[in-house]
Amino acid sequence: EGALWERAEAHYESKKLGDAMGDIHKLLALNPGNQKARKFKALILEKLDTKEWN
Repeated sequence: EGALWERAEAHYESKKLGDAMGDIHKLLALNPGNQKARKFKALILEKLDTKEWN
């Protein structure tokens, strides 16, 4: 789980939002009630909606 978080954050920082979202979905599959993962997913979706990525 820790490795998934590290990878998701690295993908997010490098603007690989699709890859970050995939890692978040894996985290949510492991623990559907994970509030940190849900908040991170919302942050990624917000970035995608505002197109602040390349």
